[in-house]
Amino acid sequence: MKLRGEFTKLGNIKYISHLDLMRVFSRAFQRGNIPVLYSEGFNPHPLFTLGNPLSLGVESESEFLEIEVEDHLDPKDFKKAMNEVLPEGIRILRVYKNFNPKAIQQQITSMKYTFTWEEEGHDENGLDHFLNQDEILITRKRKKGRKKIEVEEDVKDRIFKAGLKKNGNQVILWAILSSGENTHLRPDHFLQGYLKSINSTIDPDMVEIKRVKNFTANGEEFHG
Repeated sequence: MKLRGEFTKLGNIKYISHLDLMRVFSRAFQRGNIPVLYSEGFNPHPLFTLGNPLSLGVESESEFLEIEVEDHLDPKDFKKAMNEVLPEGIRILRVYKNFNPKAIQQQITSMKYTFTWEEEGHDENGLDHFLNQDEILITRKRKKGRKKIEVEEDVKDRIFKAGLKKNGNQVILWAILSSGENTHLRPDHFLQGYLKSINSTIDPDMVEIKRVKNFTANGEEFHG
């Protein structure tokens, strides 16, 4: 039997890599006595996968896993057992045994992120200027043979919606970005493009980035 779960990755746990997160869950299955199924062969491993990987340092309120378990396990028992042993910041929110079997990465086509930082005198009209450009160029590295080269890409059509509000010196920017297989726009690339367009001196590393929602192609919020 397969289960699909939605979970958070908040606080300091945002600093562990995707591979380390896999290890965290593997240990939690053991500590929680989860009857997970294992692969065959010389090096058996628990049969589970995680959804769209997060960049290091990015928090999330909505991540996903799929796991194969013995048929007798109740989804409610799985959720309870896992939340008792998972570290702070990771919490299972929902668990389903009846779900669309299509791969998560194919069902989610866009994601909403928030970007929060402190800055005096931030120009609230800068976002309109950024979005109304004929082209929105970001610089990223791409492999060319054995080397990595920097290329510029126009990502205007990958930014679906965005908004900004201020609370004193706190700036809160949000954006819904494409996450399609060939049109994925990383939130840090979006942020760097925005800050560059307004000539901001803010260090992007000082900005708190959080994935808050996932959406399907018809605009519905995805929970698994």
